[in-house]
Amino acid sequence: GGALKFWQDGTLFIATGENTTPSNAQNLSNLLGKVLRIDVRSDDFPDDPHRNYSIPSTNPFRHTAGARPEIWAYGLRNPWSMAVQRGGNRIFINDVGSNFFEEINEGSAGCNYGWPLSEGYTNDPDICSPLFAYSHSPGFPAGCAIIGGAFYNPPVQRFPSQYVGKYFFADYCNWWIDVLDITTGTASAFATGLRNLSDMDVGPDGNLYYLGIDLTTGISTVNRISYNGNLG
Repeated sequence: GGALKFWQDGTLFIATGENTTPSNAQNLSNLLGKVLRIDVRSDDFPDDPHRNYSIPSTNPFRHTAGARPEIWAYGLRNPWSMAVQRGGNRIFINDVGSNFFEEINEGSAGCNYGWPLSEGYTNDPDICSPLFAYSHSPGFPAGCAIIGGAFYNPPVQRFPSQYVGKYFFADYCNWWIDVLDITTGTASAFATGLRNLSDMDVGPDGNLYYLGIDLTTGISTVNRISYNGNLG
């Protein structure tokens, strides 16, 4: 894990991996395999130098005996990245899978995303099934590690209108960026051959940026994808 995102109300979301111990993800007494939510503007723990923050009043496990009050959602394996929709109220959690599926999860307070009880889509009513998942097997899309995602809702539109409100997401292994229609739940190809991607975002200028790592040379680059046609 390791993603950090501020929500519109000023609280901070923190994604943590399960630290190669799958049972951590279902254990509410620790902070691993979770999305945490804290408020860095005040301090509920003035006597603890390691906890210089407060707990939002709406955190779902704030009053649950034995649970860490910082926890907002749980049941995650490796939530490498998250995305907050500009001007909206949606947060997507991109969870890197184990052997079978990569997940885009809709962030919701108190959700259990299932790891290690399930991976990919599920009908279990106690688990929040992914909004979208893709397989490691041949097909479309196929990959092995979802490493980034970004809503296309920039303050300045630089891509055609067909992309507004869509969700870009990238895979580390197969070097592609696809785009997800979050209304229909269908994905389409966008860009390929991008080397080993490790993060991506939409800039305030309306262009798409991604971080690439060349594992042969050790050189990392920040790259921009822009549209040069007529937005008319």
